[in-house]
Amino acid sequence: MEYGTEVDVDRKQCRRVVPMKILALGCGRTGTNSLKQALQILGYEETYHMSNCSGKHPRDCEMWLDALKAKYDGEGTFGVKQWDQLLGHCMVW
Repeated sequence: MEYGTEVDVDRKQCRRVVPMKILALGCGRTGTNSLKQALQILGYEETYHMSNCSGKHPRDCEMWLDALKAKYDGEGTFGVKQWDQLLGHCMVW
């Protein structure tokens, strides 16, 4: 199986496997999916888009919720290790 094609991955068992190269942040409905497709054409194979949560990797929502709780509610911590678990398979986010 090609890396990144798995569905329902438990990211808490993952780690960073490629260096982060690009952060391309934008609000929803502002062309972020088009940007993702353009970056893939340029050779950035694994790019992360929030649509991954609703389709290919629904369990990612668990970690996003942990990140939000840590930031806004002071519940737990969400640091470099956890970001690498969540996004460590991507060069672009």
